[in-house]
Amino acid sequence: MSDTFPYVEHKVRVRFAETDAQGVVYYANYLVWFEVARMEWMRAHGISWQALGELNRQLIVAHAELDYRASARYDDELRLRVFVQRVGNKSLTFGYEIYRLPDETLLTTGNTVLVCVTMAGEPMPVPDIMREPLVRDLAAREALSIS
Repeated sequence: MSDTFPYVEHKVRVRFAETDAQGVVYYANYLVWFEVARMEWMRAHGISWQALGELNRQLIVAHAELDYRASARYDDELRLRVFVQRVGNKSLTFGYEIYRLPDETLLTTGNTVLVCVTMAGEPMPVPDIMREPLVRDLAAREALSIS
């Protein structure tokens, strides 16, 4: 796919099951939404888990960090934003921002470091079908001077 994106966005609505007794989103659900955003990045670039599997590759999360700025609550509509922060030989880093709509309140920022491994868990280089869009998106983001 030849499209270049400084970021990919996806909307979700907070479900009751994602909240605690006070109707506030349980903190671990932000990591689930990071994964949702990451899968949308892959979908936007025409990359599937099946294609990676056919190359005997998978991505595992080696590190995750989040900074909470404000809470989401039951039935809030959220905008998930994902972008490429770094591309290494065997690893990559995605950055994330989660906003509450319609007021655009920034709720959470964070990143995940993913390592490319074989199905047996041996570290391997990121395959070209993924490396090429990662590098393009990172270059597009840097050209816009987005941190």
